[in-house]
Amino acid sequence: PVWVFLAGTGEHGTGTRTRIALPLVREGTAVLMLESAFYGERRPERQSGSKLLHVYDLLALGNATIEESLALKGWLGAAGFGPVGVCGFSMGGVHAMMAACVSEEPVALVSLLAPRCASQVFTDGALAAAVDWGALAA
Repeated sequence: PVWVFLAGTGEHGTGTRTRIALPLVREGTAVLMLESAFYGERRPERQSGSKLLHVYDLLALGNATIEESLALKGWLGAAGFGPVGVCGFSMGGVHAMMAACVSEEPVALVSLLAPRCASQVFTDGALAAAVDWGALAA
């Protein structure tokens, strides 16, 4: 078996996922960790940390993660690995759910600490002060 493990919000690299995945690996389960677009080595040069440059970048990040997850799932299956599942935590959990929903074939899914809606993080939560609401209203 193998899991495609998706990153959570703000996770540059694989540190958090490695700590979660190690018990699975010790039991003989393979784990492939996808680094999200706009994060880590895939972060645009002008981008500071996890703060995306454009609102559209969040949609592009999600779409890339979902499409890449499905491509990796197909590649792993064709290479003889399986069963193949997708998992993630936080934002990665949301993207794992979306990838599983649009997969043309059955896929195992584990979603950890995934919100049912991300809007509250931007309106009332940790990222509310990071949004320039005046510029969006204009």
